Amino acid sequence: MIRKMHVLSYTNTYNLGDEIQSLAAIHTLKKLGINHAGFVDIRNPEAPKGTNLLINGFVPDNSLEMKAKGINLIFNNLHIHSQDQDILSKRIEILRGYQPIGCRDKPTTDLLNESGIESFFNYCLTLTFDRRKKEPINGKIFINDIYKYINLPLRFRRQKIYRTIHAIHCTDSFTIRMQKAQKTLDLYRDEAKLVITSRLHCALPCIAMGVPVILLAKHDNHRLGLAAEFIPIYGMNVQQGYLSFGSKIKWLLSHYVESSLYYNHKIDWDPQPLDIEHIKEKILATTKEQINRFT
Repeated sequence: MIRKMHVLSYTNTYNLGDEIQSLAAIHTLKKLGINHAGFVDIRNPEAPKGTNLLINGFVPDNSLEMKAKGINLIFNNLHIHSQDQDILSKRIEILRGYQPIGCRDKPTTDLLNESGIESFFNYCLTLTFDRRKKEPINGKIFINDIYKYINLPLRFRRQKIYRTIHAIHCTDSFTIRMQKAQKTLDLYRDEAKLVITSRLHCALPCIAMGVPVILLAKHDNHRLGLAAEFIPIYGMNVQQGYLSFGSKIKWLLSHYVESSLYYNHKIDWDPQPLDIEHIKEKILATTKEQINRFT
C-alpha cells in the first residue's frame, strides 16, 4: 500500500460538515497507516502530477479536469445528488474510467449500478471516528442547526440548552474552518449527553463517537438516508389537508406548519449510544482494498 495521500479541501463553503469530512478522511488514513500529504481544493484542484486523492462526499463536475492534471482519483465514498439529467449523464461518463466506485449512500450506489457503472456501498468516513472512552459527568444537551421551534420535553426545558452552528461564514479560511470543525467534534465527544441536529455530518460523527443523537429532518431528503440504518429520522408533521384554502390562508398555515413543532410522541428523547465498531472495521477494510486497487 502507498504511504501518502491527499484529501479534499473546500473554499466558499457554508457547511462545517465539509471540513468534518476532511477530518474523517485524515483520520481514516491514519488508521490505515497512510500519511496525509496535503489537500486538493475541490473547486480549484492544483496538485503535482501523480497525486493520489481520496474522494469522499460530493464532487462537482471537474473530475475530468482533475484527471487531466494527472491527479489520481480514488472514489471511495461518492455522493451524487444532482437531478439535472445532462449534468448527471456527464458525471456518469467520467466515472466509467474509475470503476468500481465506492459510494457513500445506497441511492448513489443504485444509480451508478443501474447506469452500468460497477459500484459498491461503503458508508461515510465520518462513521470511522473513534468512540469516546467515557461519558461526561453532567453532560450537556446540544441543539445543532435547528432554527424552527422544537417542542422539547418539559424536563429538557428546565436545563440549559447549548447551541452549535455548522452553517459558518464562507470567508473564513479553510484552516480556520478545520480548527472549528475539530473543536466542535471535541465538544460533542467530551461534553454531550445528547445532540439534536438537522445535519448528517453532525449525526454520523456523534453515532461513531458513541454520543446519543436525534436527527430531525424531512423524510424525503434521501441524502440523510444513510443515517436511517442506525437511528430514526424524524420528519415534520405537515398537514397537507389543511392547505386547501385561499392563497393567503394557505400561506399562513403553511408558514405555521413548516415552523411548527415536531411531535413529541414520535420522538425517542432518550436514545442510547450505539456500538458500530463492526461497521468501522468494514469501512476501513474496504477503503484499504480500494486504495490498493487504484495506487
